[in-house]
Amino acid sequence: IESGSSELPAHQENIVREFFCMRAFLDAQDSFTDWFDHFHQKKPQPPKKLTSGASFPEQVAHEQATSQFNVELSRWQHTLELLSKTAKERLYNVLLFPEGGWLVDSTMEPDDMEDTNVEAEGEGTGEADRGHQLTVLRSIYIPQVTALVQNILHSNADYKECLQLADLIASEQHQLYKAFGNAELQRFLIKLQETSQELLDRNCDALGYPLQ
Repeated sequence: IESGSSELPAHQENIVREFFCMRAFLDAQDSFTDWFDHFHQKKPQPPKKLTSGASFPEQVAHEQATSQFNVELSRWQHTLELLSKTAKERLYNVLLFPEGGWLVDSTMEPDDMEDTNVEAEGEGTGEADRGHQLTVLRSIYIPQVTALVQNILHSNADYKECLQLADLIASEQHQLYKAFGNAELQRFLIKLQETSQELLDRNCDALGYPLQ
């Protein structure tokens, strides 16, 4: 590097970029774990129903327990909204990673990554191997991150946003669909079908708009 220059060589720039990609993924994974634990493990349970013929003291105690439950439920819901927001933002940070995409080198376009092994046949090592490794990692973790976003949206009954995720995956701007194999794409579509069915059950069409 020339003296006084702030630019890194391409390979060093890509190493730095890879670090930020992995940091974004780990942050997203941690946030999803926090959301999942809160959603499934920490929701307060309502008090047991009063039996017929309950005494006056039992009725008073039940009213107090119900009041306390409502306070705890409200607190739980508020925390859930915060955790959901953080988890979604960090998961989308992976899916919408700037300048080419998550684990895409700054000197390589997503289309280039698909052809790396063909172009470099006979070279053995170097950029071809790295491009192949990054492609494999994207094929594992992009569908996984997408499934985590679906999990949050579906569990929180954010069905319209869940359907909008399909537009993001199909977008030519981000080309995330190229990271999906047939099995991963099938699972994604099955989840979309479940979401559409939920909307139909709520008197909305399959895209989330109220039926007239």
